[in-house]
Amino acid sequence: MINQTELPAYLKGKLLTAAEYRDIVEKLFDLLVCMIKLYSHARGRNSLRQKIIASLLARCAVSSKGILALYQQEDYASCMILLRSIVDRVFYLGFLERNDAYKAYYEKTIRERHAQFQRIKSDPIFGHRDEKDLEVTFSISKRLSEATGREHTKKMPPYHTQDEAKHMGLGFLYTFAYQTGSSFVHPMADEGFEDLQRLVGIPGKNLGSPKEAILQNVCLSMLVLAKYCAQYSDPLSGAAYLEAISLLTIYTGTGNRTCYEGYLSLLNKIAHTRTEK
Repeated sequence: MINQTELPAYLKGKLLTAAEYRDIVEKLFDLLVCMIKLYSHARGRNSLRQKIIASLLARCAVSSKGILALYQQEDYASCMILLRSIVDRVFYLGFLERNDAYKAYYEKTIRERHAQFQRIKSDPIFGHRDEKDLEVTFSISKRLSEATGREHTKKMPPYHTQDEAKHMGLGFLYTFAYQTGSSFVHPMADEGFEDLQRLVGIPGKNLGSPKEAILQNVCLSMLVLAKYCAQYSDPLSGAAYLEAISLLTIYTGTGNRTCYEGYLSLLNKIAHTRTEK
């Protein structure tokens, strides 16, 4: 498991440039894609668990790309919203694994999707649309149909984000990424002032958007996510991922190019191993 002092230690080290942090996020994206392939090809008794992890990784990977694009546009508030969504999934993954709640989570999700679909279908205005208009594919429709006739096999245990963050030893992520990100999700009296200044050309001071820390926190969140998923994979594959993550963590905190080059070499080997299989 990751403890409170293991990964964030690099925050006390050398600060990298925005370009260097962007590059780290890009390279972590490549690593997550390899992990997604590893999990999505799973078969057997734990295939549902593996596919849920793969889907969660995919959502986080795509969100990281979104953050980079929004950062380029100086839309820092939206960056924080997406960062919060990544951190939320880090906590939820830990919760699912600790409680072995993947099957209950899947059934809960399908039932909620079905209920949502039924609400739209029965709506007097939108209900006349067919399933294609509602973008419900055959495979999803089949799962929704199956879920309606199935009793709960296992009840989802209660989930509380802050409690899970503490249990995982990731209170720093909860405070500095999740809670801070929440302040951009919900309406605030001073939101949009920096956007207004930029859009109409009014000179003014930065009102508090933590843009300097955004990319650094994205790196940290993705490192944590990658390490947890590597620990959950099979020992043979997981060892290579853990070594790569360790090297990139050191580089992120120190700027040690030797570690960075070592990470790139390992990433290349991992990617080719997956391709050959």
